[in-house]
Amino acid sequence: MLFHSKSASNFLGVSDPELDQLIDEQERTFDQTRRVELVYRALRLVGEKVYTVPTVNIVVYSLINPRVHGLAFDGRSDPAFDGSNGLNAWVDMR
Repeated sequence: MLFHSKSASNFLGVSDPELDQLIDEQERTFDQTRRVELVYRALRLVGEKVYTVPTVNIVVYSLINPRVHGLAFDGRSDPAFDGSNGLNAWVDMR
């Protein structure tokens, strides 16, 4: 997660043991209801501590030929290849 102290994506250098604990626990939790609760608690903590203030709204347009199948996109509109690293992506050549 972006704000975990050991995350490579923690560009802001956030170091919060309570937040790390929530993030770690939600990653180990299989119960979906409990996991959602932990994620919301982590998000509330980030909001309370104001680790970042969103100042940019980036719009991304992705155009995919309708003959390409098996692609999914993550929250940043980057191809996620439906979690299979592209192994399920295919092109209908008809």
